[in-house]
Amino acid sequence: MDGMEAWEAWSRHRAGISPVLRSAVLHAWLAHIHPFTDGNGRTSRAITTLELIRAGFPPVIFRKKERARYLKSLAESDEGDIGSFLELVCERLDGALLGLERSARKKQGYDRDIAELRKLQARSLAIWNTSVRLLFEMLLARLERRAAGVGFRITAELFMDSLDLEDYVELCSGNPISRSWCFRLDLSGPGIPTVSRLAWVGFRTHELRAALPSRDSFGPALFWSSPNPDKYPRWKREVEGAPGLVEATIREGDGNAWIVRDTAGRVYELGLAEVVDRIEKGMMSLLLGAPDGG
Repeated sequence: MDGMEAWEAWSRHRAGISPVLRSAVLHAWLAHIHPFTDGNGRTSRAITTLELIRAGFPPVIFRKKERARYLKSLAESDEGDIGSFLELVCERLDGALLGLERSARKKQGYDRDIAELRKLQARSLAIWNTSVRLLFEMLLARLERRAAGVGFRITAELFMDSLDLEDYVELCSGNPISRSWCFRLDLSGPGIPTVSRLAWVGFRTHELRAALPSRDSFGPALFWSSPNPDKYPRWKREVEGAPGLVEATIREGDGNAWIVRDTAGRVYELGLAEVVDRIEKGMMSLLLGAPDGG
């Protein structure tokens, strides 16, 4: 009961702070106390929703594909660092606000999607998610083979399918989405600082779109982030420190034809195995401190 009393006292005495921060702290703290035999997660998420609605914000939804990230950030908050969980709440709130904007556009008659187009986009989305998963698995297999011979360590995490259909449609319509995590790679070795890179999906840059046919110039692309030395936000976008490629996407419906932009700003087409090779070499160059061989 002491934990619940402290939780309640904090809530009463912090009524004036940011409702977003309040919602994250109350959620993470209650999940840490775990006062009920069942339903602790649901209760924590309901409290977050209540706090945000009271302040005039829309409720947030922690998506199934983000379950691993959700649980990991709560585990970090158990250790006293709520930063990752607060970032996740902020990203989900940003996504909820974008969702309201989408709904408003549809109600005003700006939604031109028809059922048949949605079917085609769903197939293209399946190809995209499958291609990203295959890229991750091939990259991990390559790095694990290297690790076996050299003695460095790899930690990798795949964050389910990187996009859902609604986000994919928005990207293909030329609209931004909240950042969607794909996978994370951590490489380390004896006496070598750990190299961490996070791959995420965002809006294709103008440089990449210029190299694509106009009919599919908009859509998803992979980008990279690295740990932020200033701690918050936890991850910062990488360009110079990207592993081999700064940005990568696939041609519409073709998971083996990747259009990429390298660290020198050049845009060209590669096969999937070549993309994996570039990223593998880039990660190893970052780990060993050598220039990227390109």
